[in-house]
This record gives sequence, structure tokens and C-alpha cells, in this order.
Amino acid sequence: MLRNYFLINVVLIIIIGFLSIKLYKTIEYSVDIPTEATEKRVEKNIEVKRKNKDTTESSFDVISKLDLFRPSRSAPQKNKQTAVKASPEKPPRLFGTIILNNKKTAILEDPGTKTTKTYRINDSIAGFTVSEILEDRVVLLRDGESIEVRLWDEKKGIASKIKRRPPRRIQSRTSKRRPKPV
Repeated sequence: MLRNYFLINVVLIIIIGFLSIKLYKTIEYSVDIPTEATEKRVEKNIEVKRKNKDTTESSFDVISKLDLFRPSRSAPQKNKQTAVKASPEKPPRLFGTIILNNKKTAILEDPGTKTTKTYRINDSIAGFTVSEILEDRVVLLRDGESIEVRLWDEKKGIASKIKRRPPRRIQSRTSKRRPKPV
């Protein structure tokens, strides 16, 4: 029995010695990294010789001016009358406000594109300009007219959107026992 313990101890000491040497070599290993590049990169200037010297960039302007998909081969004529873009009747919808120290941010949905983004003061959305961000509302300006968008609209409050149903009676799964006939 004593011999078995001695043999196990000798094997463990050999393994510990082997691992210690490996650890020492790993710690003391140094990589020789050069501090400066030894080879210098040489850049060569290669001149491109054209066979046809008449080709210039201006000769390709014809391609961009002519429309290949129209029978007249001309670009579509633009109307000089600028279309007046009708501003949306609905103001943007407010989803929330974030106020951290002096940074005020509002989460608004553009009624035209239905995209929700964050906006700061003096940002524009759907023809409106954000002028003030408060805790529960945002003040927007358009053509000198100020519109206040509230987080919770009194007409369409969150309480009116959620219709509460009366709780249903839970039926027990066990059947009711009838009294035994006498």
C-alpha cells in the first residue's frame, strides 16, 4: 500500500515539474518584433497610353443627356410649375419623451410615412419644427402656428382604448357531487 502512494507521488511530481517548465518557457518567451519596417514600399507611376487620343470625358456627356428609352431620345421636359406640396393635416403622433439632464428627445411618428424616429429641438418632421419638448407633450411650429401634441390625448385616452371585460367565472374541473339518495 505504501509503495502505491509513493509511486503516485513520484508521477505527480514529474507532471508538476513538466508543467512548471512549460509555464516558465511560456512566460519568458519573447517575440522578436522589428520596430521599423525593413523594406520600403516603392510606388511606380504607370502612364496609360491611349490608342485613340480623341476620347475625352466630354465626349461621354452625350450618353447621359440622351434618354435611350424614349423614342425622341431626349430627356423628359420638366414642368416649370412647381407642385405645391400639401402639408399633412394631421400633426405627428407622440409616442414618448426622454429627458436626461439638458438633453430632450421626443419619439414621434410621421403621419405621411408612418415611420417612428427620435427628434430633438429644432428638428423638422412632416412640415413641422419641434420647438419645445416637455414631460407629457411636444410643441410643434408650422408657418408661425404652434400645435401642441400630447402624449395622452384626452379624447383618445389609453383608458378609452382598453375595453375591460368583466372577469369570467372559472368553472371547476371536478364535477359536483350529488347527494346520495336515501
